[in-house]
Amino acid sequence: MNCLLIFDHLNDIIYTKFDEKFANHITEFAANYGFQSEIPREGCLDSNVIVQMFSPIITSHRIMNCQFGNSYTSIQCEDNLSMHFDEYMGYLFVLIGNESQLHMKKLLSVCVTMVRYLCGPDIYQLKAKEEQTVLLNSLIDSWIHLHQNNQATLVEAIEQLFINSDLSSATIKALKESVDKLSALIECNRIHALILVQNKFLSLYSSQNAKELSAADVVFSVILCETVKERSTISSYQVLLAGPEQNPKCLPHVVHILPLSEGIHLMYLIEIGNAAVAASLYETFCHLHTMQQVQIQREKETLQPAFENLDLATRRLNDSLKKTRNSLIENSHKQLMKKWDVIKKKYQEYLKNASDEALLRAETLALGFLENLKELLGLTSVDSAILQSSVKSVKDVANGVHDKLAAFDEFLKAKGIQNFSFGSYPFMTNHSKTIMSNDLKTRF
Repeated sequence: MNCLLIFDHLNDIIYTKFDEKFANHITEFAANYGFQSEIPREGCLDSNVIVQMFSPIITSHRIMNCQFGNSYTSIQCEDNLSMHFDEYMGYLFVLIGNESQLHMKKLLSVCVTMVRYLCGPDIYQLKAKEEQTVLLNSLIDSWIHLHQNNQATLVEAIEQLFINSDLSSATIKALKESVDKLSALIECNRIHALILVQNKFLSLYSSQNAKELSAADVVFSVILCETVKERSTISSYQVLLAGPEQNPKCLPHVVHILPLSEGIHLMYLIEIGNAAVAASLYETFCHLHTMQQVQIQREKETLQPAFENLDLATRRLNDSLKKTRNSLIENSHKQLMKKWDVIKKKYQEYLKNASDEALLRAETLALGFLENLKELLGLTSVDSAILQSSVKSVKDVANGVHDKLAAFDEFLKAKGIQNFSFGSYPFMTNHSKTIMSNDLKTRF
């Protein structure tokens, strides 16, 4: 990959990832055409220069998409260079490179998915929080490495190690005991414990109240584990998993990754917050974004169903938030619903009387409504206290798993070797099972 750029709705750049060759090319181009007078140090780019250079094509793409609903998805340039576009929550993703069209589309799709797992619907976090940018860089690099070197990632699958029933039972028992102990220590009964051997799925245990992990969530966990495979200590993150339903829901989780030995990792995924609030909040973000797009066209036929969907999502969010007992969330909830009552009346006025003034007022108020949604996202989906307080408990229970599986360490490492089958059958067979996932085709 040569370059990934993410632009907000004002065409300001909030994220960049590029290689040195691309940086040098842009620097030379900018100097030749007068975009900058001072040459930056090698391998660096001025974000203002990038905005100036790409602003015309970004604006063109937005006009085609918003006003006509028929924008281009890619542009082929000289020297086999191509630009690919995708949009998520009003942010435009631009991928530039000289790989095949198929690979570029896939990589761009993966980048959007990674951003959703890290930021949910609030993409601006990439600019506000440096740790999110660093983690996204690592995730993209890890996916590229796995895509080039791991067949399971190439075909969008999860590879599972086959082991005998005794070892399988011992592994599940060890995970179950650790989850039960961890639940008691941190007072949380929605936990998944997962063991990976060289990026291959070994075993998973989930507590009774935990939401089922989707295949996409497991694939993301594999890629996340790849980013920390060289570390010898615990790594902890907060992410938003997709959940088991067909459409992603951005369910907040704390993830702890611990190395049991070289190439063998233990992961704990702790569900935090309220799943109903998280799902309805993400749904409201999605329908608000759709509403902001269709209202530019000023067509009642498309605006009416978009408004109805947004109204329904907001009512669901309102119902789920009523069950929370947190003063900060309650205050933000009240402000949100007050703003929605006014916005709703303005949309209804436009749909009834075709009042442009009412629609303009609704558009303006929707910006404040969006900020309230972002505030609620931060209050309901981010819990640094659980992240920090659970680290010691996770280390303690992980030691028990390590001790119980230490006797099988070398055997598991041998089973995890790529392109190598290790079993007790008389003929060469394939002892790895591939689990295909339909819901990974578009976003992984």
